[in-house]
Amino acid sequence: MEKDELYNQVEVFLKDIMLLHDLPKKHSKLLFELWIKDQNDRKLVLNSYVKNKLANKLRISVGTLNNILTKMIEEKLIFKINNGTYQVSSLLDEINTIVSKGYVEIKIKYQIGKKKFIIDEVG
Repeated sequence: MEKDELYNQVEVFLKDIMLLHDLPKKHSKLLFELWIKDQNDRKLVLNSYVKNKLANKLRISVGTLNNILTKMIEEKLIFKINNGTYQVSSLLDEINTIVSKGYVEIKIKYQIGKKKFIIDEVG
């Protein structure tokens, strides 16, 4: 399956994940690109060369890309392993579920007194 076709299938899921983490949904394509890179390489290396390529591909500045990455780390959508090495959240593995089953279910727990919520996969 081609990347554009795959993105079209999971776009709504990714945009919802971005919104649920207080991130602009317009940057869901970046989250998708990070997931693809993580799937292909089994590690996510984001050096200046890769960041420049991603920024150009997504038509955003490198500064904007770095700001979004920082927010994604704060929201635990990606995790910094080492300097320049990252891992995407296991939540994004649900993309495979969407592709194979055609849907995915997630459960959101809202807790009194907590600003954030917990997202769990169902079953």
